[in-house]
Amino acid sequence: MNGLIKYLLLMMLVRGGWSLSEQEAIRMGLAQSPTIQIVLLDQQLDSLDYLNQSLTSRFEWQLTSDLISSFSSDSSLISSSGSSLSKVLYPGTRLLLNSSFNFIKSDAAPYGNFLSFKIEQPLLNKWGRGNPVFNAKNQAAITYRINNKKNLIAVAALISDIKRTYWEYYRNSKLVDLREWELDLADKILNINRTKYQIGEVTLLDTLESAIEFESVKDKLWESRQDQTQSWRELSQILGKSNEKMEQPRDSLTFLPAHNLNILIEKISNHNLEISQIRLQQQLYEARRYYYRQQLLPDLSMSLSADWEGNGKKPDESFENFKKSNDNFSLNLSYPLTRTSAYYAHRKNKLQQQQNKLQLRGKELELNYEITNLSDEYNYYLRKLKTAEKIILLAERRYDLAQEKFRLGSLSSLEELKARNDLINSKLKQIDTQLILKNLEIQIDILTSDVFEKYQIRIN
Repeated sequence: MNGLIKYLLLMMLVRGGWSLSEQEAIRMGLAQSPTIQIVLLDQQLDSLDYLNQSLTSRFEWQLTSDLISSFSSDSSLISSSGSSLSKVLYPGTRLLLNSSFNFIKSDAAPYGNFLSFKIEQPLLNKWGRGNPVFNAKNQAAITYRINNKKNLIAVAALISDIKRTYWEYYRNSKLVDLREWELDLADKILNINRTKYQIGEVTLLDTLESAIEFESVKDKLWESRQDQTQSWRELSQILGKSNEKMEQPRDSLTFLPAHNLNILIEKISNHNLEISQIRLQQQLYEARRYYYRQQLLPDLSMSLSADWEGNGKKPDESFENFKKSNDNFSLNLSYPLTRTSAYYAHRKNKLQQQQNKLQLRGKELELNYEITNLSDEYNYYLRKLKTAEKIILLAERRYDLAQEKFRLGSLSSLEELKARNDLINSKLKQIDTQLILKNLEIQIDILTSDVFEKYQIRIN
């Protein structure tokens, strides 16, 4: 631990402050952001809803018990205590057990007990109404996956904000460095002109122009520092950081080569979160369609039951006389004669399915158009960046020559200032082009869901 502290202190001294990488910023945001904490809680709630449906359909036993005392019409006291147990079995069979012990104010047989066993089985489960519990479980599973995509979209939005703000802060930090370098040069030129003015090599006008340029660069540096502070505060707010101490961006800008449009379109079709969410919604409508259609068809079910009972003057005699009293077998057929609520629900669901298909097609066309424009823009600015790098090399050579001539007195300060401004402007264009490229790359990664693979993010 001491070695780690020494290393961190050494890095702080070398860099002039704490440093922060893009990946560290993303991890910090995912760990501390209130938005992500809400997403994780939503995920747990969705998981509990799904487990509730799953347990209800497969494992839940229902047990009830009661104690009843009343007076019958002949003023005899009736006391009864009993319990019932029911269980839903796959794929729709229902098992029921009922038992009770009764006391009747009568001389003949005041004590009695009763036991009933019943099993219900739908015979037309594939064609008839089926089991609504299992249908609810299926819908709950699809809803859980839809909510999972919704949560991933929220995570992707946060990562996009972190990356965008991080690189905005990076750009403003680079601008501060550039303005400080420019101010240092302007200060040197001003001192040289003052010295030359004292010995009569330049005019007062040249010295005043250098002083004005020096003050102008100071003002630009102040504006750049203000922008840097503002972007750091925005980044800190997204990351959930409470301190205001700025950390230097550690990463440097790197870019991928030109994108292959066909690969990007394929990734969007297979992995885009919005498209996946719409397709899952389509599955949900299909599950509802199957359920509502079942409610419109005839239903046939069978039930078997057997009853045991015993009576006696004493409680133990009621158990000694305990025997089967009757067996029952029944077939139940139901047929809807009029339009029920399921009919209108089925029609509404059918229209929603059609709407969902159109929505999916529209989203695919929209995203294909968007990714095509992003790919073209990315490739365009990638070429501009390469051109800007070449211009910077030429501007640096030109400025070095101008500086040398200015020291020798063969070039005026105005011409030196023009060469310096050309170099500064070319570097500013490079920084702005880099930021545009990075923002385009972020948008492409979000649309294709590559951001989750890059940072190994997954919500189960």
